[in-house]
Amino acid sequence: MYLTQGLRRAAQIRPRQESTVFRQRRRVWSETADRVARVAGGLREVGVRRGDRVAILALNSDRYFELMYAIPWIGAVLAPLNIRLAMPEIRDILDDSGARVLFFDSAMQAPALEVTGRESAIQAMFYLDDAAPATGVRSYEHLVAADPIPDVGAGGDTLAGLFYTGGTTGKSKGVMLSHNNLVWNAMNVIAGMYYDQDATYIHCGPMFHLADGGATFGVTACGGRHVLIPRFDAADCQQTMEREQVTHAALVPTMINMLVHSPEIGEVNLSSLAAMPAISPTRGFFSLSTG
Repeated sequence: MYLTQGLRRAAQIRPRQESTVFRQRRRVWSETADRVARVAGGLREVGVRRGDRVAILALNSDRYFELMYAIPWIGAVLAPLNIRLAMPEIRDILDDSGARVLFFDSAMQAPALEVTGRESAIQAMFYLDDAAPATGVRSYEHLVAADPIPDVGAGGDTLAGLFYTGGTTGKSKGVMLSHNNLVWNAMNVIAGMYYDQDATYIHCGPMFHLADGGATFGVTACGGRHVLIPRFDAADCQQTMEREQVTHAALVPTMINMLVHSPEIGEVNLSSLAAMPAISPTRGFFSLSTG
C-alpha cells in the first residue's frame, strides 16, 4: 500500500466532486490531483529526492493538504511541525529531521525565517500564502507552475512521515511512520468514523497532528470532501460547519465546550454533523445545545 493511492482513487472515481474548500477557494478531485503532481514536479526541480525530509510549519490550508500528498508523491518524507513550539524546539526538530525544504505561511513567517537564518540544512523555502513572500523565499504557486510528474509509487514499509512527539519528558522525538502505518491508520479511522463518499470533514484541529492526519488520508480514500479553517475558533468553526453542511469533525472536549458556550450556538444549524468522537455526556450536551 502507498499513501498517495487514496488520492489517485478519488481523482479516478469522483473527478468532478469537490475535494477541498478553504476560504474562497474550491477545488475538485481532478484539479487537486493535478496540482499535487505539479507540486511534486516542482519539488523535484529544486532537488528533492526520495527519502529527503520536507518540513511544514503552517496553519491549516488547502495547500497544506496538497503537500501531504505531493511530498510522498516523489517518495520524500513528511515532517509536519507543531506550530506551538518555541524557537529552540523548532530548530532542534529541523536539525534532527535533516529537513532540506521548509514550507511556512504568514502566521509562522517570523520563526521560520529566524530558525533558518543561522546554520541550517534547509536549502529551499516556500511561502504558502497568497501575498508576496520574503526575499529569498519562493511562492507555493511557483511549484504548481511546474510540469506534473508521475507518482513514484513509494509504499509499504518505506518511511512516509516523521511526526514529532510533544516532548513532555525531554526533547521531541521523531516517530518514524511508514506508508503502511499511515494507510492502515486511515483504514481504521474510516471504519470507526463511518467515512464514505458523502463525508464532509472539517479540519479544525491542527493538521500537523496525527489525529487530523487519519482524516486527511481516510476521507480522501473515500472520495469525500475536506473543509479547512486555519485554526480552531468557535464562531468560525460553527459558521463553516453550517455553511458547508459538515458531517464529521474531530473535536476534543475542550473544543466542544467552547462551541456549546459560544454566544452564536443558538443561531446556527449543526444538524448535519453525523459523528463526533466524544464521551457520552459531552456528546449528549452538544446534541442538546445544537438540536
